[in-house]
Amino acid sequence: MRQRLRLFTVLALFSLAGVLHAQGPGPERVAEMQMAAVSRSDWSGFTSFMHPDALESFKAAFAEILPMDGTGEAGSGLFGVSDLAQYQQASAADLFTLFMQRLSEAAPEMMMMTRGARYQVLGAVLEGPELAHVVYRLTVTVDDTPFSSMEVETYRKHGGQWKSMLRREIDQLVAGIRQSIAEQE
Repeated sequence: MRQRLRLFTVLALFSLAGVLHAQGPGPERVAEMQMAAVSRSDWSGFTSFMHPDALESFKAAFAEILPMDGTGEAGSGLFGVSDLAQYQQASAADLFTLFMQRLSEAAPEMMMMTRGARYQVLGAVLEGPELAHVVYRLTVTVDDTPFSSMEVETYRKHGGQWKSMLRREIDQLVAGIRQSIAEQE
């Protein structure tokens, strides 16, 4: 009887391990991979870790902003599009990737800091089976002086894989662009 219980326990553990492996890496590992993409300025790789809902939210936010800009500079400068129709035809992932590339070109000093940044994932707080908040320490060095901060990145499952939601910095940047265009009118 005892031997059967041990055998059952071992089989159950192997079965659970197989299920966990099939579900892909946990949110902490996905965060590490996404942060590594940032360090390499690999914006396509970074975008591949984004949740489709986050990307669509990003696209929708700029779809509201672009018509506000009568000059067309926002669309051409940020996304290489000449009008809203061309913008709407592009995929949300392509638009986000291009936005991050253009942002890195416009702020090379910031990108140099991200390349040298160190990310230390400390853990994740699960908020149910589909939502996790990954806590990490970000250390950036400026003029030989390290600056550290604690950060939280939210991940939500999509197709059995953890995907990143929009960062608050992106939301704030979109709001700033919206305000800047509104003030120019």
